[in-house]
Amino acid sequence: MRGVGRLMRHGDDMSFVAWTGFDMIAYIPNYYRLDSAGIDFKSLLIPSGDTVTLGSVVDTATFRVMGLTEAERRGIRNPYYLDGRMNCYYVDVHHVYAYHGHPPFSFRLIGSREDMELLGGDYLKLGQEVYSMGRLILDADVKSFRTIDVSQLHRKTSWELTIGLDVHNSYSGPHVMSERSFDEVFNGAEDSLRRAYFGPAQDRTERRIH
Repeated sequence: MRGVGRLMRHGDDMSFVAWTGFDMIAYIPNYYRLDSAGIDFKSLLIPSGDTVTLGSVVDTATFRVMGLTEAERRGIRNPYYLDGRMNCYYVDVHHVYAYHGHPPFSFRLIGSREDMELLGGDYLKLGQEVYSMGRLILDADVKSFRTIDVSQLHRKTSWELTIGLDVHNSYSGPHVMSERSFDEVFNGAEDSLRRAYFGPAQDRTERRIH
């Protein structure tokens, strides 16, 4: 399962090891080692931008992947995100952590567990910030942010995609959706949302002409 990770001890040291499903070798000094056995994080990025040892922050007795409890599964809501796609998030009794399983790879502390609110799919709120796939959504309006699950039957799959919405934008993962990507995902559904984000059809045509 891509993205699965666990803590490992090496004598007095500790690391977070994640398997990505990629077969490559890369070295970044003082940060992590990546090879076919997985990514071996020796340190943890914290919100200040500094790196600290895992043992100085992580509560090893309670550290686990997100999505194991009934409350968390209800918060994730979309059953298609419960087959490993939430493995970007980990928690312990105090903190929420994010593992980025695509370049640039990283393992970081992103917030306090008591501030965490699951919003559906891989979206979560931490205080005044919104995350998707473990990444901060810089443009998100926290007060109005919500999610909906969108059928992808037009793509010949039973998969439902969880999309983020706020007063300004729609989001696919952590990225603002373009008009084209919106149409590819919604396939004519939610026309009122389309008008709200991109304007009436006539206005869109005029913009393309000019």
